[in-house]
Amino acid sequence: MPRTKYSDELKKQVVEECRQVDNISLVARRHEIYKSTVYSWVKKARKTGSVNSLPKNQKKKLKETSKRLEKVSSENVIN
Repeated sequence: MPRTKYSDELKKQVVEECRQVDNISLVARRHEIYKSTVYSWVKKARKTGSVNSLPKNQKKKLKETSKRLEKVSSENVIN
């Protein structure tokens, strides 16, 4: 099945509905979206506070920063 690009607005709506209904499977069925896709949106919303997609260059910077933070954290635990 080809990948579908969902709008950020739809993602926000679905995540908010999941919070209200407290049943991800039900919301996924209502919108005819795979349950795993909705779970990933909810997880991302919990982690970052938003489901909006980042531009590629910002994703790369965020990933690099996360790696550096992880490295520094592990170094602090050792010391």
